Amino acid sequence: MANDRKINYDLLVAMPTEETKIFCIERVLRSVMSMRLPDSSHMLIATGRSDPIGGEIEKILDEYGPGNFQRITMRRLGIIRDQTIWDSEGFRPITLHRNFALRVARRFGYEELMFIDSDIETPENTYEELSRLGVDIAGGYYESRYFEERPFFGNRGADSITIPREGIDYEPGDVLEVDYTGLGCSLLSGRVITELMFPPTVYEAEDIAFLNQALEKGMTVKVHTGIRCDHHSLFDQRIPSLKGTYSVL
Repeated sequence: MANDRKINYDLLVAMPTEETKIFCIERVLRSVMSMRLPDSSHMLIATGRSDPIGGEIEKILDEYGPGNFQRITMRRLGIIRDQTIWDSEGFRPITLHRNFALRVARRFGYEELMFIDSDIETPENTYEELSRLGVDIAGGYYESRYFEERPFFGNRGADSITIPREGIDYEPGDVLEVDYTGLGCSLLSGRVITELMFPPTVYEAEDIAFLNQALEKGMTVKVHTGIRCDHHSLFDQRIPSLKGTYSVL
C-alpha cells in the first residue's frame, strides 16, 4: 500500500472478526464465499494479532479456496488478544477493523465496500439485492443476538430508536428508508468510502456513531427486509424484548 493506485477490483468485502465468533466462523465464511459477486471482487479479513480465529480462518481457506472471490487477504492487526468488541475501551477493536477496511477501500479506489461481520450468515443474493438499491448505505435484515424479534434497523426518536413493526409498518421483502441499520451486513457507496470514518472511540454501538455522521451529511440509508441474515449467538434462547423502541442497535 505504499503507492495510491486504482486496482482492478470494484468491490471490497470486509469481515471484521474477534475470537468469540470462532464457533460460527466456518458457516459465515462459507456463506460469504458463496455470494454472487462481480467478477473483480476482493475480500479482506481483519483479525487480532494473536486471535485464534485467524488460524481457523486459514484452515477454512486452505480447504475451500477463495469461493467466488478473485482474491482473499487476511490481515492481523495490532489488537491485544483479550480485547473483544465488548471490552472496557468501548468499541475500539471493531472500529479499528472497520476503519482499516475503509482506508484500504479509499486508497485503492474501490467503488463499493461491503461489511459482513463474522457472526452474520448471508444469503447468496445479498450483494445483488443491496447493490440494486443504489443508495449511500444499504443494509440487510438481521436481529439481535440477545433479544427476540429485535431487528437491527430503525429511526431516530427523541431519546431512542423506533423500530418499524413487521406486518404493520412493512411486510417481509419491503425496502425501507431508515435512519439506522446494522452494519454487520451492509453495502457502502464510493461516497461513503471517501467521506466517512468511524470515530476511534465510541461509547455506543459503532453503527450508530457512523450513521449519525451519514445523517448529518444527508446520506440515504435503506434496509432490505427480504435479505434475511442469520445473526449467530452463543445463547440457546434469546431474551423476550419489549417491542417498539430500544436505545442502541
